[in-house]
Amino acid sequence: MKRKSFLVLATATGLAWTLPNRQAGAQSAGVFSAGFLSPTKLIFSPNGSLVVAESGNGPNTGRISLVNRDGNRRTLLANLPAGFSAPNGDPSGPSDVVLIGRQLYILIGSGDAVISGPTPGTELPNPNPSSKLFSSILTVRLDREIDLIEGSFVLSIDQQQSLAAGQPVGLISTSGEKARVQLLVNFPDFTPEPRPNLPENVRSSNPFGLALNLGKLYVADASQNAVQEVNLVTGESRLVITFPSQPNPTPVGPPQIEAVPSGIRAFAGRLLVPQLTGFPFPPGFAQVLSVGAQTGDSYTFIDGLTMAIDVIPRTLTSLYTLEFSTDPLNGGPGRLQLFTFPGPTSQVLATDLITPAGMARDEVTGDLFVTSFATGTIVRVPVL
Repeated sequence: MKRKSFLVLATATGLAWTLPNRQAGAQSAGVFSAGFLSPTKLIFSPNGSLVVAESGNGPNTGRISLVNRDGNRRTLLANLPAGFSAPNGDPSGPSDVVLIGRQLYILIGSGDAVISGPTPGTELPNPNPSSKLFSSILTVRLDREIDLIEGSFVLSIDQQQSLAAGQPVGLISTSGEKARVQLLVNFPDFTPEPRPNLPENVRSSNPFGLALNLGKLYVADASQNAVQEVNLVTGESRLVITFPSQPNPTPVGPPQIEAVPSGIRAFAGRLLVPQLTGFPFPPGFAQVLSVGAQTGDSYTFIDGLTMAIDVIPRTLTSLYTLEFSTDPLNGGPGRLQLFTFPGPTSQVLATDLITPAGMARDEVTGDLFVTSFATGTIVRVPVL
């Protein structure tokens, strides 16, 4: 199983995702909105719209959508960098967003920057990637509040080339609104990882989580197993931490299991980082780590999870965790839980989530909204 292609469980292996009997206390997760292109992370705007990052369904089909409180989706920005990632053809493009006033920060994933090598588990640079903006952060300066944008912006391939060259581009929406797009940081698409019989082998990057903390952006890279800090003004980046692999406790799969940080959240001046882990995704092996943004120290905050993919603090003494699947090798669905401290104690809120990739909490109602990567939907989980 590719470390960065964890979503292949839903899109490429043909596993049947089942709906088990609901556990006591779990709420019903109903479809709130549909028509998304492989949605990943999402946030709420100040006025209550959902801002959704979508990986796309082909080269440069990445998208940012807005969803109102009635569940109606509309495109904010289309034709963002995207591609089918090696080795299984998972869509990869926009993976997360952060909004500060009228400034939208868009995290771009691995795309098709690498191709499969000659043997399983090897990667080579793609000589013809779909975009030069993979593994990057784009900034979009809107001329008005995001909820007031009525039209759609489109980014052309020529404009992508200009951004990659360090030149800002101006966009005009279908309704006449204006936006200015710039490249904040362009991480390396891959790093060298030579093998004995393949010296040109590389390890791809896959930025998959973005958070604002104490005036800096923090990026979780699911393939490099790292967290990077990014200066909002200069785009300069700094490595905060690299997560080590752990011994595989099962007789199946490789001797070491990678961390695969799959999201990131600010919490009490530190960072919460859920770890999806790599194949064979042992039940209870995944965890949420607390990481010092400045020091890079880390400790286990929540353990006993399986394929953890997102976390949201509710209060200083409680948080929600999202798992992509609790039984991935048998096609089991994901799970949403509430953990309360001290203890912690846990309460299962939903067990019928199909390929969940991210969640957002409505601060007004307390309801949680969860993306489904494979079905292109967002479900709402009422929280009583």
